[in-house]
Amino acid sequence: MTALRHFFKHVFSLLPEGLQGRLEYRLRPSLSSGFGPLNDQAVRTNIFERLVTELNIGQIVETGTFRATTTAYFAQTGLPVYSIEVSPKFYEYSKLRLKSARNVFLYHGDSASRLLEICSQLADKERPTFVYLDSHWREYLPLRDEIEILSKHLPNSIAMIDDFEVPGDPGYGFDDYGGSKRLSVSYLAGSKTQRPFFVYFPAAPSSKETGRKRGTCVVVFNPELKQHLNAFDLLRFYGSYRAF
Repeated sequence: MTALRHFFKHVFSLLPEGLQGRLEYRLRPSLSSGFGPLNDQAVRTNIFERLVTELNIGQIVETGTFRATTTAYFAQTGLPVYSIEVSPKFYEYSKLRLKSARNVFLYHGDSASRLLEICSQLADKERPTFVYLDSHWREYLPLRDEIEILSKHLPNSIAMIDDFEVPGDPGYGFDDYGGSKRLSVSYLAGSKTQRPFFVYFPAAPSSKETGRKRGTCVVVFNPELKQHLNAFDLLRFYGSYRAF
């Protein structure tokens, strides 16, 4: 049985990635029921829901759809959701999973180029945009490019970054791809933005978090949004970073 299973896995791996995604959705729907949205993290979920309400968020952008678990949760707000997935496999999987979500607009491609495209569509929106950055898992780490694009083309946005190091709290997990590819403040500070940006971290320690306990930070570019976040009890201000 093990040899037969390995044979079918090998055959499956030879299929085009998009077809793999469509078959995976049809044959293994339980794959989408692993960790829940936002890594099953209660503190992060509370931060998101309060930000949407208190800052009167008008639309949501996500980079890194994966299997659309968090995307489907975002869609429940009733707001327009724009999500980007670079993998043909997960893009096709998510297309099937989200086919009944009329307020979700799914994009295939790398996050930087697609984010720029989406920003051009949202530039005239009066209400702030919530942006969830979670596309950092391949060789190319797009986070700095994403921050630079938001700073220039969508400054009225609030960006939440997944898998980010929380200074002073090792209980929060984060991604470290070696060398300069460590999702940390020092990496983020190297972003060549056209305006200063302001960084916040969860006020709650990791011991109060649930689920996967992945670290996060929140970034804003607009001084007015900074004033709102300064009074937001779920986040703590960490620092301002100058434009290049």
